[in-house]
Amino acid sequence: MRFDVVTIFPEVVEPYLQKGILRRAIEEKRISVCVHQLREFSPLKGGRVDAPIVGHGKGMLFRPEPLSEAVRRIKGPEGQVVLLSPQGERFTAGIARELARVPQLVLVSARYEGVDTRFVHRYVDREISIGDFVLMGGELPALCVIEAVTRFVGEVLETEAVEGESFESGLLEYDHYTEPAEFEGIGIPEVLKSGNHQRVSAWRYENAVAKTYRRRPDLFAEYMPPLPEAGTLRRLRKRNEMMRKFLNVIQKTVKEWKDGREHESE
Repeated sequence: MRFDVVTIFPEVVEPYLQKGILRRAIEEKRISVCVHQLREFSPLKGGRVDAPIVGHGKGMLFRPEPLSEAVRRIKGPEGQVVLLSPQGERFTAGIARELARVPQLVLVSARYEGVDTRFVHRYVDREISIGDFVLMGGELPALCVIEAVTRFVGEVLETEAVEGESFESGLLEYDHYTEPAEFEGIGIPEVLKSGNHQRVSAWRYENAVAKTYRRRPDLFAEYMPPLPEAGTLRRLRKRNEMMRKFLNVIQKTVKEWKDGREHESE
């Protein structure tokens, strides 16, 4: 898979690509990342890429000509142009997985007040926001997209490493522990040291449900446990049993949460 980042600050993006798993993915040719200086595509003197907003608006915008020229020269026949913008759809693990199936992403990293709307209408396939806040440029969001999407590119990470993480199941990831056995008076849950894989799995599921319920009610409201399709009586019984377990976890979570709040208010 190929990523092309269009920016006026290549020196912000390039160092990050030289460390960790991204560097390994590039060296092993799982992905390729090319960073382009937008000024090199400008037809204007001095490589100018910006202009004042028409209509007495405050600030500057990226002009459409350098951006359109960059896209025409960089984008391949199956590529998609993504504009990093706070006005875009919120970036999620699902979108990252979806974009990992695209052969090429051209990531436009704007600065100032953004880009001319005519460029967006004519050339941009998708606008993406990494959150409801405004940064001073699109370079960090572009790196977030590259790293998140790369995780779903075949063989960059083991399948198990991806599937167990937050958002993949619709829940936040369960708590993790390592050495030492006790840290500042806090131990590790005994069940995790039991060697009983079934009990460990049950604990992790309950922990993930509880964490999502408390921290991300928006995710919890949309969560539905994976259930087998109804068909035979055996499948129906299994489906009912899984739903019963899920409801039991919910009841336990709500009770613990309420008890905790009542204790805090005393």
